[in-house]
Amino acid sequence: MSRPSPRSGTAGGISATGAICSNHPAPSVLVSRATPLRRDARLTDGGRSFSTPVPHPQLTDPACNGGLARWGTGLVSTLLDDTSQRRRLTLRTSADEGRVWSDGTLLVAGACAYSVALELPDGALAVVWEAGDYDEIVFGRIERDHLASLVPVGVTEGAGAPPEVGA
Repeated sequence: MSRPSPRSGTAGGISATGAICSNHPAPSVLVSRATPLRRDARLTDGGRSFSTPVPHPQLTDPACNGGLARWGTGLVSTLLDDTSQRRRLTLRTSADEGRVWSDGTLLVAGACAYSVALELPDGALAVVWEAGDYDEIVFGRIERDHLASLVPVGVTEGAGAPPEVGA
């Protein structure tokens, strides 16, 4: 059996660098990388296909992969809150399957990049992200009852842009 090779690109307006979250039988949501706003699509027709992706007005994106996960009964996203630079990692929550997102809690004020989020068995949220000029991977643990009192990590020096490949 052959394995498909990883590829980047789009299919029907959906970027290959997106995230899908499901809670059967609730509708699945796909949040896909696009500049300056992430695209949002919903599972339709009994789970056979997604709706046409449309820019989500609350999800800013400088073209950088971000996290989408279930946290308790809601969703959480870890995305960069800047339309052109890879900086300002922000945690947003949604209680309605991603139709409306919170204003967000700033986790990192400075340069950062790709992030992922995952609910831990004890109910806390794990967030991992690339920091600075892609020279560090950082792990953060967030307790649900401490979300409102989080203090962002100070400004991390860095270009706030992806590195040049082959330069």
